[in-house]
Order: sequence, then C-alpha cells, then structure tokens
Amino acid sequence: MYLSKAINNGFGCSYSQLINRYRIEYLIKEAQRTGENIAAIATRCQFWSRSTFFDVFRHHTGMTPHRYMEANRSKTKSQAHAAAAGSKVIVVQR
Repeated sequence: MYLSKAINNGFGCSYSQLINRYRIEYLIKEAQRTGENIAAIATRCQFWSRSTFFDVFRHHTGMTPHRYMEANRSKTKSQAHAAAAGSKVIVVQR
C-alpha cells in the first residue's frame, strides 16, 4: 500500500492536509506560548506565501489568524481569572 493511501485511510485526509494540520496546530501553540507574531511563526512553519497561510489557517480553524488569536486571548484570560477565583471554566472549541 502506498503511504498516501495509508494516510488517507487512517486520517481521512491527504498527506499535504495532514502536514498542514500539524503546522497550524504547532503555530497556534507557539503563538500562545510565546506571544510571538503569527507571521514570523508562519514563516518558520514554511508558509512562504501569506495568502496560502491564510487559506490553510481559515480551512483548519474557520477564522482568520487574527480573529482566532483574539478569541483565544479572551478565553485564556477568563480561564486565568477563574483559576485565580477557584472556579471551573468549561471551554467549548470548534
């Protein structure tokens, strides 16, 4: 069996879609961890074209990078406040 067929059968997507999913997940985690500019991290993740990066990001998250990070910042702040107050916060993600 070819690798691409095994990936498609196992993950339900193509090899390039799988790689892009991991690239976006890494990029989001790095941006949250470091607060670094998304464009700089995107370049390190080998998104050489800004438009390709935006298209891939939108495909995987359903929103632009800026909107995603803004929404995530507010979730992170509310989680931190709730933790400080000793209450539980349930976050529902798309």
